[in-house]
Amino acid sequence: MQALGGLRRLEDMGDFLRIKRNRALVELAGLEQLERVAGNVLVIGNARLERLTGLGSLSQIGGSLRVEQNDALVSLAGLATLERVGGRLAIRANRNLPSSAAQALAERLIAGGFASEVRIEANQP
Repeated sequence: MQALGGLRRLEDMGDFLRIKRNRALVELAGLEQLERVAGNVLVIGNARLERLTGLGSLSQIGGSLRVEQNDALVSLAGLATLERVGGRLAIRANRNLPSSAAQALAERLIAGGFASEVRIEANQP
């Protein structure tokens, strides 16, 4: 599967969103209407995923946000509308993602009141 087109009307998720180990996934198109996830959002091990632009409407995550081991990921700009993360924030081991992008997201969330654990490591220097 290269995209998530069948989910275009999805606005809220009551539990969690897990996008994990999809070797063919190149984009998150199809999630553009998603505004809230009550639990965790995990984007882990998607070797060809370069951007998170399909998450452009996501503003609230009730649990943790983990973006890890996405080798082709180069940007977090798709999370520009994210205002609240209720749990931990982990952005790690994305070898093409500038650490400055991860740090900028963390700083923006902290400025908005985020007070939980932040782990940013092993991304591109």
